[in-house]
Amino acid sequence: MIKRIFLLLLLAPFIITKAQVTSKHNHEFDEQKARQEAAKKGVPARVMGEYINGEKTRFNEQFNPHKDEVRDAYVMIAEPGTNKIIHQGGIQASACGNSDLASNNYTNWTGEIATTCNPGTTYPVATWNTSGINGNGGTPIQLNNSPCNNSTGYQVIHNQPIGALSTVATTAFANGYDDNCKNPSTGFYDLTCTPSNGTNSIRLGSAYSNYTCAKLVYPITVTSSNAQFTYQFAVVIDDGSHPVGEQPCFLFGVKDVNGNLITGVNQNCVQYNVDATAAQTDTSFISNAAPCAGFQVYYRKWRTVTIDLTSQIGNTIYAEFQTIDCPWSGHYSYAYISATCGNLTASVSGFCGG
Repeated sequence: MIKRIFLLLLLAPFIITKAQVTSKHNHEFDEQKARQEAAKKGVPARVMGEYINGEKTRFNEQFNPHKDEVRDAYVMIAEPGTNKIIHQGGIQASACGNSDLASNNYTNWTGEIATTCNPGTTYPVATWNTSGINGNGGTPIQLNNSPCNNSTGYQVIHNQPIGALSTVATTAFANGYDDNCKNPSTGFYDLTCTPSNGTNSIRLGSAYSNYTCAKLVYPITVTSSNAQFTYQFAVVIDDGSHPVGEQPCFLFGVKDVNGNLITGVNQNCVQYNVDATAAQTDTSFISNAAPCAGFQVYYRKWRTVTIDLTSQIGNTIYAEFQTIDCPWSGHYSYAYISATCGNLTASVSGFCGG
């Protein structure tokens, strides 16, 4: 059983507070030792925190026989106006079946692909072919395929462990990193294919352009036990230098049964759209040094957003993700996605949705 979690939330412009949970084992994670081992592996200081969080998660999974019953929760209260909450590390079973792809299959997800898209008013518009996930109804399941080396990988599940950083593409992918995203500041491939060790993801699209657009939808019938919806995503976009409505893009929205964005929730939380033009000036994107395809590629590392859906209890809502290539076949967009649901355990201000 989950031990009662006490959150002390202080009124400050920007704080992090940790919910302590009683462990059911006597093993303790040795952070100092983990940092020493990371230094021997050559892990850069700028990603040390991310690496340590992953190692801690892997440690907890290995030694905690009740890992699905325990969580180590982190909450970040954002500055006023940012409307975001970020979870770092920890283990939390999802109250929405397979939203985190833990079953290593497409259960409870629906999806489509497109091999035709046309210029739109703001973003290209895909013509979905209604053939289902991967264009074959999700059979067979695609696992751990490189975005650079699989032209039919529209929706690919990733569950490989995250290992040491590498400057070599093939080694990087084997260690759980995207082999299309090399950071020019460090020389390392540093975009992980999963948000953390022990958490799966699904990749939507690939570095093959050729009009290969893809969509994923996760439906949620909202109850008090799943009204906290957390989605995690990382984005990769190839810049085609096209006009508005023709650039590759990533589109996300939480919609109602009629396909409209849900109301009663902060609209900054239920929608995120970005194309290659916006990525050029968005400082959260990294300009890629050595893409496997495309001339100028930008990538954005994992972000986590949590939405309070209590206003939607009793309704079925749909988390919809799309990656749409440019209409002229030469430039692409793809994204990594994972999600969880749970119940709200505290009342705070600063969450998406209030």
